[in-house]
Amino acid sequence: MKRTSVWAILLVAGVLLAGCSKPVEERILPAPGSIPGLEGRGKAKVYGKEDLWEYMDGGAEHYLKKGFVRLFTRNYRLPGDVRLTVDIFELEKPEYASELFQEEGPADSLEVGIGEGSILLQGSLVFYRNRFLVRVTSVEESQKFERVLSDLGAIIDRNIRKIM
Repeated sequence: MKRTSVWAILLVAGVLLAGCSKPVEERILPAPGSIPGLEGRGKAKVYGKEDLWEYMDGGAEHYLKKGFVRLFTRNYRLPGDVRLTVDIFELEKPEYASELFQEEGPADSLEVGIGEGSILLQGSLVFYRNRFLVRVTSVEESQKFERVLSDLGAIIDRNIRKIM
C-alpha cells in the first residue's frame, strides 16, 4: 500500500511540474482566444541582447542601455482583419521599465489603470509592471478598440503577476 501511495504522489508531482514547464513566452503573452476572436499569427518570438537589433533596428541600443534582458513578441489578429502586435520587454530592474514608460507619450495621455502606469495612445496601449514594459499596438483606432486594448493589457498584467 505504501509503495502505491509513493508512486501516486510522484505521479501527481510530475503532472504539476509539467504544467509549470511551459516556456515563459507562453505564460506571459496572451493565449489565442483569451478575448473573443483573438487569433495568434505565427509563433511567439523571443529576442535577447545579441539579436534585439533584428527586431528594433535603430532602437535596440537605447533599450540595451536601459537594462534590456529579453523581448517576448507575438502578432495577433481579431475579426475584421484587425492586426495587432504585443511586445513585452523584460528589463533588469523595475526602475528601467518605469524610465522607459515615462518616455512613451505626452503627459496628458489617457491613464487606464493597468500595471503600475499605463497610457492609451492612437491605437496602442503601453504599461509597465515591475521590470516589464508592455506595448500593444495596432493601426486600428476607435473607442471600441480601446476596450480591446485594455482587456488585452489586463490579461498580460495578470500573466506577469503570475510569473513574478
